[in-house]
Amino acid sequence: MAVRVVFPEGKNQIKLRLKKVQLNSQPVIQAYAERKAEEMQRYMKQNHRWKNRTGNAERGLYGKVTTSRKKYVTTIEIGHGKDIWYSVYLEFYYGGRFAIIKPTLDLFGPMVMNDMVNIMDGM
Repeated sequence: MAVRVVFPEGKNQIKLRLKKVQLNSQPVIQAYAERKAEEMQRYMKQNHRWKNRTGNAERGLYGKVTTSRKKYVTTIEIGHGKDIWYSVYLEFYYGGRFAIIKPTLDLFGPMVMNDMVNIMDGM
């Protein structure tokens, strides 16, 4: 059984409309992602489970946003700074007792996805 989809407006008109939605939504998504990255960074610094000795691990926690303009992909990245060589131990050893990345993703992931659906529904 074959299905044929017909676009009365034509493919080019639909492509133009999609491009317009992408261009209009990008600043909104970018601003949202930057707010969430800051919020996630603040959460990690306030809620990590290890005891600060030097403060380096806490200072190394970050949240940042990267955007690929060509593909309209916005990414929120959280992690430990590259100079915190022992971050792997905090995250994966000791039964995960000192992990902060996964708990942050577990908390914020569903919120971000829900908010993105609402943002896109509002476009």
